[in-house]
Amino acid sequence: MISRIAFASIALLFLIVAGCERVPTPRRDKDIPIVVGPGKGPHTPFRAFIDTIAYSNNPRASDDWTRFREAFGQVEGHFSSADVSAAARLSEKERQFLSKEANLSEAELAEVDSATFRLGDAHYLDECQLLRDAAKSLEVRGIGPLDRARLSFEWVMRNVILHERNDSWTPPAFTLRRGAGSALERAFVYLALLRQHQLDGCLIAVPDTEPLQFLVGVHDGKTDDIWLFDPRLELPLASKDGVATLKQVQVDATLLKASLISPDQVNNLEARLVLPLFALAPRMRELEKGLGENSYSMALYLDGAGLHARLAKATTLQVKVWNAPDPGVKGTLPANSPTRMLRHFLPKAEGGVDETQRLPRYMQARIPIQNAIANYHQIPLNAQLFPGYQMLLGISLDLLNKYDVQTRELYLRGRYEAMKNRQKAIGVFARNEALAGLVDDPVFRKDRTEWLNKVRDEWSRMDPDDPLFKVKSQQYLQAMWSQDQFIGWLLQVEDQATLERDHKKTILTRFLAVGLREHFEQELARAQAGTEFEEASKLQSAQDAAPDQSGSRQRRLDEAWLEAKVAWGNFYADRIALEQMVQQRLDLLETRVQRDDIDQRIGLLEAIHFDVHKYFHARMQLAVVLRHSDSVKKSHESLARTKSEVEALEKKGLLKAAVADMVRLMPQMQDRQHQEVLQKRLQLLANDWTPDGHFFWLRQQIDRRLGSP
Repeated sequence: MISRIAFASIALLFLIVAGCERVPTPRRDKDIPIVVGPGKGPHTPFRAFIDTIAYSNNPRASDDWTRFREAFGQVEGHFSSADVSAAARLSEKERQFLSKEANLSEAELAEVDSATFRLGDAHYLDECQLLRDAAKSLEVRGIGPLDRARLSFEWVMRNVILHERNDSWTPPAFTLRRGAGSALERAFVYLALLRQHQLDGCLIAVPDTEPLQFLVGVHDGKTDDIWLFDPRLELPLASKDGVATLKQVQVDATLLKASLISPDQVNNLEARLVLPLFALAPRMRELEKGLGENSYSMALYLDGAGLHARLAKATTLQVKVWNAPDPGVKGTLPANSPTRMLRHFLPKAEGGVDETQRLPRYMQARIPIQNAIANYHQIPLNAQLFPGYQMLLGISLDLLNKYDVQTRELYLRGRYEAMKNRQKAIGVFARNEALAGLVDDPVFRKDRTEWLNKVRDEWSRMDPDDPLFKVKSQQYLQAMWSQDQFIGWLLQVEDQATLERDHKKTILTRFLAVGLREHFEQELARAQAGTEFEEASKLQSAQDAAPDQSGSRQRRLDEAWLEAKVAWGNFYADRIALEQMVQQRLDLLETRVQRDDIDQRIGLLEAIHFDVHKYFHARMQLAVVLRHSDSVKKSHESLARTKSEVEALEKKGLLKAAVADMVRLMPQMQDRQHQEVLQKRLQLLANDWTPDGHFFWLRQQIDRRLGSP
């Protein structure tokens, strides 16, 4: 049965996707017992803080930042003491640096100088913990700083596809959870991950270029040089010795050719520091210290002046903080920057300054409901035909949240076993052949018509003028959905019975299959391939760092790469006919979505673009796997085929034309503010097809991997 808890969750998710004015605040699961593990010492305030922020393997909200706000109360007494309160405030030297070099406004200085925790701190700590968990999953014993930097870079490139979606200047945790971003957003995620590895980083940029030409520089804090990585190419900058350094490119500018930085521009390079606002607060230094003393290492505080000094010592470039001064115009916000990124993203109710609904729009776009809605329209199924349609959407959202959004969170945190448990459950639905091909199934269409007629007949007997109509109609709908035990079982991820149990299914399961099955089947294969790759990659790093002479690890490694090959190839990429998929989805957009429903049309276009990027991402992962599992030759053959597909897609121009068509529809909109938001989203899609857009850089990467000039 579908419980009341499940329906409450559905209602919450439906509010999100409907575009509510205020972001619903998820609450921490109160029924999860807090247990201090053996050997962890006394239950200090920081120990209680650690227990409160623990991320459950069965979360009800994937990014529940509110648990950090609850945890602040655990250490409130510690921070109220005079000595700690004083240490959590800026010194005069720190204030001078942040004011003069980092260009913080008075309002921003007040945020940093507070000895008490601010609303935005919860979001910042949520980001730090997510990246801490990711860094822990990448740990390999015996490797040095350069290898840690390289492994972290490759992980970010695998998990943030080069494709801007819905918004730019998205903070690192939000970019990582979305799984796609611009080259700059990838760089910000990478720099945030480096901080968890105790490595310094910055951007090595060509000033006054649009879009900004840059590389990411990594410094271990000890040597007098900086390693360079290119998040557009998805590759470290190469030299004959391995990863190129800043000093090497200053001597030999041809090393920058693949990154399209000319010899003339080398003399103008500058080092730009990325200093997140909340990381600069001394209270983060005190919190990090207290957590560390309780065996919970998490990088929170960033000493901006210290980083500036270390990088200035390591390079002859001008080192500057990327944060423009406040214009000082009343009612005008300072320009967005890496420092202000999180504050500009969050609404005022969450400790930010945004008034344009960026966070609600992000939450809405993160749950991939658009394709499901279009699929339901195929049967057809909509609010006019089906009184329970809104609940159908709510349950669809809940399933997408539990088996798409939350499984990605578990994956990013390296919780592969918990993720696999979710995958087993949704696999019962996604891999059920009896639920495939229902759109063209005459038996299903007959059952659907008869069932809907019966439901509408019973619904018509209820009197809308009855004062109890709302209560009675809700009870009727809940009873209708509760008859489907299989759906109830899927929704109860915290307490699922064995997979073999034969749960009763009604036609409602088949409705959900029309909307969601194909998506889950593809995403399940993609997620499993990603997990196989991560496990093989970690084994490879361990073998490279300390070769196992017995051969047992090598055998395990060979098996792991073979499993990754099968997962990326046979179970995912090879099952997708790219051009056919694009054409079918565009046909669906034209035939099932009204021309004036611009929101829905743009949402579908964004979903199609993202699926295309995911396909090519899979092809690139497969090429890497083939290098390990087969041979360099096989890998190069795969890369060459992928390049041909990219070129064929560009030449065909289907998606480029669809974006141009949407641009022509925009003047029809009456709401100018909403029109501006949608135009920005369309521009991000159009960026894919520009001469220096994302597909250009994909071809550049392929050429580089093939060894082409």
